[in-house]
Amino acid sequence: MNVDPAFWELVVAEMSGEMSENQRKELDSMITRDEELRVVFYGLNSITVDAFQEDMDGSGCEIYERIAQKIDSRGRKGIKYYLIRVAAAACILWGCWMSYMFGTTRNVDHGAIVEYTCQNGGYSRLMLPDGTEVYVNSGSVLKYPAKFPGDGRNVEIDGEAYFNVAHDPSKPFVVRNRNLSVKALGTSFGIKGYEQDTYVRTTLVEGEVEVSIDGLRNKHILSPGRQAVFNRSDMSVLVEDVDTEFFTSWIKGHIAFTQMKFSDICVFLERKFGVDIIIEYDELAKKVFSGRFIYGENLYQVLDVIRQNTPFSYRMRNNNTLTITKVGAEMSHCE
Repeated sequence: MNVDPAFWELVVAEMSGEMSENQRKELDSMITRDEELRVVFYGLNSITVDAFQEDMDGSGCEIYERIAQKIDSRGRKGIKYYLIRVAAAACILWGCWMSYMFGTTRNVDHGAIVEYTCQNGGYSRLMLPDGTEVYVNSGSVLKYPAKFPGDGRNVEIDGEAYFNVAHDPSKPFVVRNRNLSVKALGTSFGIKGYEQDTYVRTTLVEGEVEVSIDGLRNKHILSPGRQAVFNRSDMSVLVEDVDTEFFTSWIKGHIAFTQMKFSDICVFLERKFGVDIIIEYDELAKKVFSGRFIYGENLYQVLDVIRQNTPFSYRMRNNNTLTITKVGAEMSHCE
C-alpha cells in the first residue's frame, strides 16, 4: 500500500489539534476519494500506544521498540506523531491489519465457516474469498465460508454491513439476515438488521438485488436508489426511494439517523463510540430526531446538537458510562 506522505502530515495535524481549514478540506478530499486511506484514517483515530504494541507481531514490536525512547522523551503531541509513523510502517508491512483492528475472528463448524465480530467503537473492512469487499459496522457479526463452494456464495449478517459484491453471474451472492434474504450478482448495497431492530433495511447503491422473506411468496427487485424496509412485527415490506448516501455514509465515518427515537439513537451511539448510555428521562427517550454528522465529531458534539432541540444534562462516569437526565435532575448513576 503506497501512501502519499502528505496524507501522514495531514493526519498528524488533525490528531494534534493544529489543523487549518484548508488542511481539513484537503484531508476530507483524500479520504473521500480513496477507500484505503479512509480505512487507515478512521483506524488511526482509535489507536492507543498500548493497544498498538499488543497487536504487533515480533517484527512489529521491534519497530515499536526502536522509537520507544523517542516517544518516552516527548509530550502528548510527540506520542501521537511517532505513533502515526509506526502505524504508517505497519500499514505498509501488514496492509490487512487495519481491516481487523476493531474485530475478532474465529472459525466455526470445523473451520469451514469464519465468524467475524466487529466490536463497538469502530467499523471494519474485509475482503471475502471471492474478492467481495465488506464494511462491517460496530456491534455486528458476519459469517461466511472460508472457501465458497461451487454452487453459490452465501453469507450471514447480524447487524449492519455494506457489500461491494465481486461480479460472478454463475454464483449468486446471497446475504441472510434471519428470515430475510438479499440476492445479488455484482452490485453495491447495504443491509441493516440488528437483533433488537423492528425494521430491516436493504439499500441499493449500484446494480440490482432481489429481496425475499421466508414464508412470503412475493420477491422485491430493487433498482439503484431504492430501499426495501422489512417490518419483522407484521411481516410487511415497503419499497421506497431514498438518499442512499444517508444510509451508507457510516462507511466514511459519518453519523446519520432519520426519524429515530432518542432511545434508539442512544443504542446506535453506544455501538459507535463503545460506551454504555443510561437514560433517566422518559419523555426524552420517546422523542424522535433526525440528524447527520460528519466524520470526526465525537459523542459530546452529537449530544450537544440534539439537546439544542430538547435540553437535557449528561455526565460521563469511568470513561464508559454516560447518564442522561432532565436538566436539574439528580444523576443517581453518576459519581
